[in-house]
Amino acid sequence: MGLSFTRYVEENFHDQIIEAAEAAVEETNYREIPTHVTKALVWQIDLNKLYTFEDYAELPIIIAVTVKSNDDGSDYYNKLYMRGIMSGTFSKGLCDFRIKLKKVLKREPRRIEMKVTDDLLLKSHTKEFENEVSKLIAKAYPHLGYDKLPHEIDPVLIAKKYGFTVVYAPLGPKDKVRGAFTRAKTAVNLYDDTANTYYAAVIEAMTIMVNKALYGNWEVVRFTVAHELIHAIVQRFAFWFKRICDKIDSPFCCPYRTFEDYRFLDDFVERTERQADYGASLELMPRTAFRVKAQEILEKYGENPDPYDFRDAVEETAKFFVVSISAAKRTFNEENFEGIAGVFNFIDGDYVRPFGYKKGSLAKDETFVISAEQLRTILADNKKLTKHFTKGRLCFIENHLVVNIPKFIEGHAGGRKLTWEARTHMDQCAVKFKLVFADSRVNYRLQTDNTEVMYRAASTLREVHVIMADDKLSELEKYMQLADRTEDITSITKKMGNDFAASMEAVVQWSDMDRGEICEKAWIDRKTLYNLCNNDKDKPTLKIMVRLCLSMQLPMEVSIMLIECSRCGTRATLTDMGFLQFIACPTLFTVKSANYILTQQGRDTLGGHEPGL
Repeated sequence: MGLSFTRYVEENFHDQIIEAAEAAVEETNYREIPTHVTKALVWQIDLNKLYTFEDYAELPIIIAVTVKSNDDGSDYYNKLYMRGIMSGTFSKGLCDFRIKLKKVLKREPRRIEMKVTDDLLLKSHTKEFENEVSKLIAKAYPHLGYDKLPHEIDPVLIAKKYGFTVVYAPLGPKDKVRGAFTRAKTAVNLYDDTANTYYAAVIEAMTIMVNKALYGNWEVVRFTVAHELIHAIVQRFAFWFKRICDKIDSPFCCPYRTFEDYRFLDDFVERTERQADYGASLELMPRTAFRVKAQEILEKYGENPDPYDFRDAVEETAKFFVVSISAAKRTFNEENFEGIAGVFNFIDGDYVRPFGYKKGSLAKDETFVISAEQLRTILADNKKLTKHFTKGRLCFIENHLVVNIPKFIEGHAGGRKLTWEARTHMDQCAVKFKLVFADSRVNYRLQTDNTEVMYRAASTLREVHVIMADDKLSELEKYMQLADRTEDITSITKKMGNDFAASMEAVVQWSDMDRGEICEKAWIDRKTLYNLCNNDKDKPTLKIMVRLCLSMQLPMEVSIMLIECSRCGTRATLTDMGFLQFIACPTLFTVKSANYILTQQGRDTLGGHEPGL
């Protein structure tokens, strides 16, 4: 939609607004000073009252006007705010628009927070929207309670109560169009299966059409009728306004969402479609009834249901409410039932096996499941992840990117699969991803079709991007750090052997430290380090070796190998064990701090002299 309702009123009814402002100024001009309204803008229209009306509406409005007066012979401009009522019939294009300004305000008024957006859509997931859906149901079921069997809610009966006739019609392939509705007698395109072409036909007013290709799939038919009712009744003002803005009868296409992780290019289409799906689920699964039934079903599986228990719970709940599996799962997620994200994930043409995870591991926009194409895109952008993947530390199995250790992966080559431990603790073994729309700035785009017919059809869709989730240190990251450490240790130990001088030279090069810096931190002179690296007959002491290991911050495994091949003769004495305790955590100690601790323990120190003393 190209215009907001506020701007539309301001631009298309400018003259009426000026006239009303002139009349309001005249009524309050007790001194009878000559005045003239030079400018009038709509400050705010209180749309919160909109849904208390059926068609003809009377809405509070505030106008900001600039008034020119001529009191003492010189022009004087004054800005005023005026409160009043605007009215009109939406289905008739506001052709009976009226505005009456009743009161001049003393100061600039505070803007009211709107429950209805400026394109006349109620905000989704609000009490106001839920109330509108409740009113829709009450037309056919005035005394419906949460304890009443939800499958007694028949959207076809609700449609009839509002004057709609529900029919099957050949609208096209079932993966293209599911349903449509008309308010006026309208020409539509129907589908000839035999010729694989469309032909023009006229459909009577107040008709909800369900795609003939869906015949027999009662769950989808029910949801489609419920979806069209949200468009026709709950969102009626938004569609009336769109028709007014277009100034012609043109079809509005409601694209059919192939996957949940797709977003329509047009922002108005996106919000109306998501809201209509949400409203349809409220119709068929009233939330209090849903929560009671879902909790009752889950309690049968005990305090710690496994992934397959969650799968069975979703299936049983969907069967009870006579809705599709995807509709039931979406409602479970909206009602914040933990664990449901691990079941019924359809991706790469198949359902991913159910999996479990620790509560609180996933936010609503996060996932452990991605497609092969999404993985290729991520690896192209993330060098760190690519490194782990190419080195075999991570494996892509069952649409999860998982740590490659026997605890989580079993089998070989093409027969590899996730272990039960992995499937029940996905948060410990799989990379977590965040779903992000490619461009959150979606422009409004005018449609050029007939608003009398609302289609749910395939249209231009934009897939969401998947990026690495920005999380604190997790079990997965610990595995990756351990893999890096193991790889580093392996790379140096392969270069070490029985030749101490060669091993010492390899360790010095691996440390990537300047030799002078090593000598300074180890409290030894350069000649000593040179002799140790060049196979001199001088045999190092244990004290010198520990000081060298601390200076280069060698991993404990490397330090032990280096000390052993130095043949300095370690013994299982209290003194030697006291020296070796520091190589277990070399990054925590220096020679100076180690000597201080040994002195406090009353033991022999590592020796040496601090440089500069």
